[in-house]
Amino acid sequence: MVNAGGDLRAFGREPQPVQIRHPLDPLRAAGTVFLRDRALATSASYFAPELFDGRNGDPMREEVSVTVGAADCLTADALTKIALVLRGEAQDLVERHEAEALVLDGKGAPHWLSQNDAADQLGQA
Repeated sequence: MVNAGGDLRAFGREPQPVQIRHPLDPLRAAGTVFLRDRALATSASYFAPELFDGRNGDPMREEVSVTVGAADCLTADALTKIALVLRGEAQDLVERHEAEALVLDGKGAPHWLSQNDAADQLGQA
């Protein structure tokens, strides 16, 4: 496992447990995913003083995080930014990159924005 400033890349077939922070309480885990021969990145509002919607410049005020599993860290990290703002509208883009996206918000249960054939490499516990 390599941690590149928060973006992770696991190598090999042995699943590695990774805890995902809760968007309302980032010191607490919301759950665990198992990463196997895949990259993982998360974008969230909990450590950023201000996140902005690139479409209109408005600040994002909701407590939410998006975690993306992809073949490499660059793709995973880029897709988290897009999926954080666009949510469901980003599903086709996430799927086109053979990635999967897990959305966590403080109002409900975690849900998959996109889950495809590669999702067996990013399994939620």
